[in-house]
Amino acid sequence: MDKAWRARWTSYLRNNSSYESDYGHFLQWTRRLIKDNANFESTVYEEYQDAVQRESQSPLDFDAYQSVVERELPEAPDAVRANIFYSKLHQDVRKHIKLLGLTALPTTRTRR
Repeated sequence: MDKAWRARWTSYLRNNSSYESDYGHFLQWTRRLIKDNANFESTVYEEYQDAVQRESQSPLDFDAYQSVVERELPEAPDAVRANIFYSKLHQDVRKHIKLLGLTALPTTRTRR
């Protein structure tokens, strides 16, 4: 399997771990990717638009998922990526960040 597709499958499993050993689901997922590849650009934008942090998903796992999708999009400034990421975090996480009293959000998603 191509390295990029393997990364997408791994990212998919982070959100859907119950399918890890379901070969039938893997085949269905692969067929969908092949079919969607004909409309790859619009499919990636839809996936990116619909992405939100799930209830049981950590911010780190959500960041990994977002990063995989973003690799297929035109490059955006770090500040834009950080703000989009923040807006897609689970409501409870955003609320907690606001309670911390930060006057400004980080301009990147990673600390260096």
